[in-house]
Amino acid sequence: MGSEWHGPLDNRNIKVNLDSQIIVNKMKQPITRHQPYYFIVKECQQLAFNQNWTVSIQHCYREANRVADHLTNLGVDQTAVSASFEFPQIRLSPS
Repeated sequence: MGSEWHGPLDNRNIKVNLDSQIIVNKMKQPITRHQPYYFIVKECQQLAFNQNWTVSIQHCYREANRVADHLTNLGVDQTAVSASFEFPQIRLSPS
């Protein structure tokens, strides 16, 4: 997942890019109690949409967000509670 601020720091517009179209659809559509993961989705919707900010949720392809994907994969394999990096972990520009 990626996010970026639009406008000055006091602006409350947030853009969220997710690489799962299924999650984008779940976040944008009303959910009923009998649906899977109701409580998790409902909590995410309340956090995103019932605040003093405007949230835009969009789909992006995983390839477009290589850094987030790479860091996610590192986190899955990591046993330490936290990690810090002095150098970029992947090359972002073509060779």
